[in-house]
Amino acid sequence: MKDILLIPGPTPVPEDVRGAMFEDMIDHRGERFGKLLDRLQFKLKKVFMTSRPVYIFPGTGTGALECAVSNLFDRGERILSLSNGAFAERWIEIARRRGLEVDALEFSHGSAWELSEVEKALKNKVYAGVLMTHNETSTGVLNPLREAVYLIREISPDTLICVDAVSSLGGAPLMMDEWGIDAVLTASQKALMTPPGLALVAISERAFKKVLNLTPSSYYWDIKLADEYLNKKPSQTPYTPSLSLLYALDRALTMILEEGVENSWRRHEELARFLRSEVRKLGLEVFPKEECASPTVTAIRVPEPLGFAKIKKGLEERGVIVAGGQDSLKGKIFRVAHMGSVGKNELLIFINALKEVMGLV
Repeated sequence: MKDILLIPGPTPVPEDVRGAMFEDMIDHRGERFGKLLDRLQFKLKKVFMTSRPVYIFPGTGTGALECAVSNLFDRGERILSLSNGAFAERWIEIARRRGLEVDALEFSHGSAWELSEVEKALKNKVYAGVLMTHNETSTGVLNPLREAVYLIREISPDTLICVDAVSSLGGAPLMMDEWGIDAVLTASQKALMTPPGLALVAISERAFKKVLNLTPSSYYWDIKLADEYLNKKPSQTPYTPSLSLLYALDRALTMILEEGVENSWRRHEELARFLRSEVRKLGLEVFPKEECASPTVTAIRVPEPLGFAKIKKGLEERGVIVAGGQDSLKGKIFRVAHMGSVGKNELLIFINALKEVMGLV
């Protein structure tokens, strides 16, 4: 029996998406590839909810974060980071390595941002940008992104708003243009149901104007160069693309659009609520508060008598794979993803396996 993979990325890849990867190799400077890129642009814009291009790089979510920082900000610029988990902390490290002055506004892990604190920070200093992790995968927290974006726009309208949507895009409400976000960054291996290996970067028109005025610090992540090649006839990429992954992404996006982006958001939220309810029935505690619990990954407190090692081993023996906590939360929580193609049947298998591990059946 095949294992049930419930880690927060990479997520299970549907059979049709896997099959698409076996398409023949083609000339990445030719008409067929140009049509593939154009098709991907059409679909990605619908998922990102933007009229702007979505640049596709071979890479990861971490790469997408680095791409944004290296293209949108110059050394010495001051930015604000809203930090309440391991992936927000990673982005801070990326920004500091770029030579940026970073003010980290820290919140407790398991809690969402406090907008009153964000307001104070914005009124105290002028920032070139704000870095925000929409869905903090390490703690299972969905942050109040729309409210934070509107607040930043009101208090500091010239500040660029950058959003890590690696584990939220496709699984949680996010409207890039309507909300006024300047950079939305994600990767292929989570709610987009595609194998790892693609970094996806969308930036607003005003952010692109800044890109044109900065000297890029990286050839690989150069958005200006990527834009030049995307506007060639036929459309191209600056260097060899991950062609098989693009075929897969094309098929996965078709599936998402056939379902409907907003329907996908609803499905993820319904699965999350179902899982949290079932977990509580077992006497376990969900790590974040209900009002900020993620629709794509649920963090559960490890029951002390068992310990995570026993839970992990017991679940694996029953064909279910989950993720542990990270850094300071290692051994204290475990995480169950319900994003992309994961459905209720997989979650029921997990719940029944967990009951057995806990000795409840």
